[in-house]
Amino acid sequence: LRLLPIPEAYAKVAIGIPHVVIVIALVVWSRQMGTAALIWGMRRVQPTQVLKAGFVPLLQNLITLLTGTLGLISILQYFGFDVMSLLTALGVGSLAVGLAAKDTLSHMISGFTLIIDRNFVPGDRINLGTCAGEVEEIGLRSTRIRTPSGQVWIVPNSELVNTKILNQGPSTTATLVTTQIRLSPRSSYSRAHDLLSRIHSETRGMAAGRPCSIQLLSLGDGLQSIQVSFWVSGAGDADPALSDLLERWMIEA
Repeated sequence: LRLLPIPEAYAKVAIGIPHVVIVIALVVWSRQMGTAALIWGMRRVQPTQVLKAGFVPLLQNLITLLTGTLGLISILQYFGFDVMSLLTALGVGSLAVGLAAKDTLSHMISGFTLIIDRNFVPGDRINLGTCAGEVEEIGLRSTRIRTPSGQVWIVPNSELVNTKILNQGPSTTATLVTTQIRLSPRSSYSRAHDLLSRIHSETRGMAAGRPCSIQLLSLGDGLQSIQVSFWVSGAGDADPALSDLLERWMIEA
């Protein structure tokens, strides 16, 4: 039997099979190496649950997409396809998608920065100037902050990265509370000082070993201004302790 001639295209495909196999092997190896490097890096920074659940899968997908795209380009170029035209089309499409999702990408990158820098973590009390409260969760796009009144602020991560933040530490640490009491000029400051000291010692929620600071702040408008500063065991004790102290002051003064 006479052998039929193999078309040139099929011959090129047959010859290119080893090249395709090698490229696929390199893609798989590169992806595995990139994933291993990512896991090693995450172990060094001790990632939070948000980082594990959100950013790690995202970075793994990006590694897969990058290695797969490079492998596909190598295969297409080997078989004579116009790769530059394809890259141009992909570049225009990527630009359009990037412009449409620039805010989302900005928030996600900012969230990644917040988690890596650890300027604050869930459980910390922070003050942004416009709002203050306890950090509940640092998400992919936004951070949840619960105020002492129970309201929840949802702040985009990009704003937190570009804002001055006062971190007051975990809500379980001692918190300083300051208030002012005004007396008539004829009232005895020493008596008020002794009474406030006794009320402070009998008020629940005060931090152990932290003395109460009582000082005459100013004399003006026919009044004595006394500043009272004391420490409570945690942020949740601040309002009840202050209310208790002022209530007892009104009854006994």
